[in-house]
Amino acid sequence: MTSIFNTFDPDLKITVAEGKTFVADTSKLRLLSKVNGVSCYSLAIEENALLKYNERQVIATIKGVDDNYEKVTGIGNSMWEGQFVLRANTGRPHAVIGVGIAQYLGLRTNFVEPLWIYVPSRKSGNTLNPDEAFNNEFIFTSGIFQIEQEFDSKYLFIPLDFARSLIGPETG
Repeated sequence: MTSIFNTFDPDLKITVAEGKTFVADTSKLRLLSKVNGVSCYSLAIEENALLKYNERQVIATIKGVDDNYEKVTGIGNSMWEGQFVLRANTGRPHAVIGVGIAQYLGLRTNFVEPLWIYVPSRKSGNTLNPDEAFNNEFIFTSGIFQIEQEFDSKYLFIPLDFARSLIGPETG
């Protein structure tokens, strides 16, 4: 029997022992890909963020993932609306959000207004200027997933490079 957690997390997960991030060693990743039984691997990074759509806002966790994430988790089978697509044909990044977040924000995949993501800046220090305190960027939604209420109300998937640029330097 497949658990709901298998849809969200891979069979094997490597995380940092201390701190928030680590830089993946490409030579070790090549070795990992040669291990018998490992068909592929995926890189991901998470950070808390403020999501704003029109006049509504919510705190959520952005999960930046690479192109293999759907293969290692099967999340594409849990789509409530749209598709698990992180990049448009034009290369523009897209987001896939949980149904709980979408319903709270009043957001659907065919709406034309962008979703704004605000992430605390690691460079700002103690500033009272909101423009310096947050990195922000807008993104459009390509899909809405439904797995389980805890995940559906917490997570937003975005391309890994887009997440890294939002979160800032020194991210894995």
